[in-house]
Amino acid sequence: MLDLSVLTPLVIVSVAVYLFFRWVVFDMNGRS
Repeated sequence: MLDLSVLTPLVIVSVAVYLFFRWVVFDMNGRS
């Protein structure tokens, strides 16, 4: 079963990775 103690860090990490990749793509597009 997925507890909140497991689900919460998973969501935080997923959002952090998503924002990181968005920032990387935006940074690459801004430089070129």
